[in-house]
Amino acid sequence: STFSQSMYENGFTRIHNIDFSATVIENMRARHPHMEWQVMDMLDLQFEPGSFDVVIDKAAMDALMCDEGDVWDPPQRVLDEAERMCTGVSRVLTDN
Repeated sequence: STFSQSMYENGFTRIHNIDFSATVIENMRARHPHMEWQVMDMLDLQFEPGSFDVVIDKAAMDALMCDEGDVWDPPQRVLDEAERMCTGVSRVLTDN
């Protein structure tokens, strides 16, 4: 995806990207060494509380819900994972 690079080119230069795939991170780090790239699970964010002003979800929630049956009535496991993701994002956001 060119999303991060487009943001960078538009003046948002302090960008931290995560993915659970080491291969994806290695490839993106090689293409865009001016940004931060880390292997990390979106359900277990390893950032300090209040680290970010903004967190952008680029299809992460979709990935949790994808192929999990009825999106209007997902299994409890999916709901729990979605809550973990949202709780983690809330924790790493600043109070501002």
